[in-house]
Amino acid sequence: ARAVAEARLPMGTAEALRLGLVDAPVADDAAILAGAQALVPDAARALREKAARRAADETAKPLAAYRAEELERMRLNFFGFDPSYHVARYNFVRKVPKSRTPLHLAVHG
Repeated sequence: ARAVAEARLPMGTAEALRLGLVDAPVADDAAILAGAQALVPDAARALREKAARRAADETAKPLAAYRAEELERMRLNFFGFDPSYHVARYNFVRKVPKSRTPLHLAVHG
């Protein structure tokens, strides 16, 4: 197990089975998809509707726009004037304990 974890290499089903990491291989993807589709009435129509919604969403705002916005927020986190990201990262990396319990975790009686 240590050698597998340290190697961090991709592993196929046959090797995982040989090493005892899995009990049995899962059915092929086509069988899994067919089983899932059998559970959804009119799966083909549902997939078409989902594709149409996704296309409309992409037309309204392309994924590239979301990516650009996220990259801009990241740039501000790293290089902006608000030091909170750097303080939080420092505390996380150095395992500094929290100075208070977050309100959503605190139990009040």
